[in-house]
Order: sequence, then C-alpha cells, then structure tokens
Amino acid sequence: MTTEPTTQTAEPAPGATEPFRTGVRFRLPEGADHVIVAADETALPAAAAILESLPAGLPVKAWIRVPHADDAIALHTAADAEITWLTGPAAGVVDALRAADLPAGTPYAWLAGEAGLVRELRRQLVRGRKFDRDAVVFTGYWRRGASEDQFRYESEAAADDGAAGADDAAAADG
Repeated sequence: MTTEPTTQTAEPAPGATEPFRTGVRFRLPEGADHVIVAADETALPAAAAILESLPAGLPVKAWIRVPHADDAIALHTAADAEITWLTGPAAGVVDALRAADLPAGTPYAWLAGEAGLVRELRRQLVRGRKFDRDAVVFTGYWRRGASEDQFRYESEAAADDGAAGADDAAAADG
C-alpha cells in the first residue's frame, strides 16, 4: 500500500502572496500490517501528516516528545492509532519504545527528530526488536550541540561521501 505525499497548508503570512506548505513523503510498503511513529517536536508536522495519510483501521503506535504538555495538538487519522505524548527529556521516547508491547506481524517504522535520539530509536528497533533494517525509515533533523549550518554541512559531507545512512545503519546494527 502506498500513501501519497500529504501537504498541510496554512494561510499566507501577512504581506505574503503564497501560503506556507509543509510536505512529507511517506510510502507504506506492501505487506506492512502496523506502523510505528516516533518523533520529537521538530518532526511533529511530518508525523501529523503521516498519521493523517494512513488508511482506516491500520494499527499504529506513536510516541511524540514535546517540551511541554501544552504543546500536544489534536492529530487526525483514520488509522487505529495509539498516540502517546511525552514531555521532558528526549530519552523518554527511547524508554517508551523499549517498554512497549508491539503487535506481531510485519512492522514499518518512521523515526525523526534529533539525530542522537533517532539513532538510538533505530538501534532499539533493529537490534533490540529485530526489525528488518529496510522497515525502519529515519531522519535526523538536527544534532544536539551543532548549529544548523554545522549540522547541514556535516549531513551534506556524509551524503557526498556516500556515507549518509550507511554509517548510521552500521552503528545501529552493531
């Protein structure tokens, strides 16, 4: 099953002529019978778009970390979603995933947020839960201690070396 890209549109900012659009590309593979979503606040718009795009009845477990309880928003989905909002340290997401009772079957996971958090979440699924590496999609949006420019430079350099994803996969797997 494939879900098409979902775009959320907001009203144009004062003085702007075009609305602001956010989009995320998410493809649910054939045979996946449940979805795992784990994200921090920087990935919340993408997580919301993914949840909204999922088909009715699909089992989903989602953990979203936000700084404050007031930052939790209403999320819309036709999926059979269990969404857990976590506040406080990002490690809470890793602990929640580690303790979770996940359904049997063929999973598909989408992980996004701070690069160290995402790496640890992926490691937990691939090593700890024995998920197929190809069933875990991950994106580090930022890295603790790095400026945006520094993080972008490091990410582009890794991609230029052909190491984007490969180094994380090797680190996550062993």
